[in-house]
Amino acid sequence: MLQKILFALILFTQIGCTQNKGEPTMQSILTHKPYFTVNINVVNTKIVINLNGESIYTSFNKRPKHLVVPVNHLMISGENVLEVKLLAFKRDNLTLSPKAEVTVTLQVADVEKLNTPPVAISQIVYAKASTIDSSIEGTYNSLYNFKADKNGDVKISRLLTEKLSKPRITEEVRGISLTQNVTLQTPFPRWSFLDSDNIVEGNFYDMNRKAYDTLRKRKDIEVVYQIHQRIYDALQRKDVDSIIDLFDERNQEMDIAMYEPKGYYKNLLYKRLKEDVNNNTRNMLKFIPNKRFFYISEGGKTLYIRSAIVFNNNAKDGSTNYPVLFRKEKGKWIITR
Repeated sequence: MLQKILFALILFTQIGCTQNKGEPTMQSILTHKPYFTVNINVVNTKIVINLNGESIYTSFNKRPKHLVVPVNHLMISGENVLEVKLLAFKRDNLTLSPKAEVTVTLQVADVEKLNTPPVAISQIVYAKASTIDSSIEGTYNSLYNFKADKNGDVKISRLLTEKLSKPRITEEVRGISLTQNVTLQTPFPRWSFLDSDNIVEGNFYDMNRKAYDTLRKRKDIEVVYQIHQRIYDALQRKDVDSIIDLFDERNQEMDIAMYEPKGYYKNLLYKRLKEDVNNNTRNMLKFIPNKRFFYISEGGKTLYIRSAIVFNNNAKDGSTNYPVLFRKEKGKWIITR
């Protein structure tokens, strides 16, 4: 969560690493403070990208995009599932553009080396309706720039291709889903959200609007809105102290993911919220629960309410948005990102 804070830190500490082909290093880049990112290049298509069931990028326009998204907080030891969905809606005549081109690269750098580029681990490529340039199924060696090696420590699955022909909440959609599993080691623990309760059965985005409205009235979903209301009310009173502990799991796991000392993200979040509530040029967007849509990740493990905490800048255009992701464990909602 708190995308702006995370990306500000990333910009401040952009890093990279490469390894020479030849003698292996003493330690794999995967276990010595790796900095995982997903490099995204998209043109002429609408797209959704998920990692381990969590959204890392969504765009519903066809303009060209190039961006790099940090994903340490989602990566785990074992199997990591990278999924790319190319979408066409009714206004696209339910047809993907023949000019659609996508390259999505999972890559890694060493957080302690600043001047060398990251190394590609795996790629999903779609161009001219072909995926031929995607990574080939096999085993790869992280000690040798992820070259193919039957004795390697990284396993990449066959690219799974599936046609899409279901509604996405409110309208019909067509397209293609491309899924690649990457099995490797990381220094991270298993993140709490992965073992959370399933919030809904099946894929949230397969629901029609009637089913969504019914889910919105479910008692446990109403509790999420109540927690959001509590956060909103506290920030309106400029009382950051009363709600900062609600973000403990998120902050503690982000400390681990970004190799920061214990308490770093809690202190950073506290400082940023204090600045926002005490800045007379910023106004918090009014929270009206019935007008705030919620979304559940395609993995079914997290939920967030759109525009739940937003500070608009009255002095000029722009705003600060704090996304808040919840998970559920034994009936209790916990802010996890």
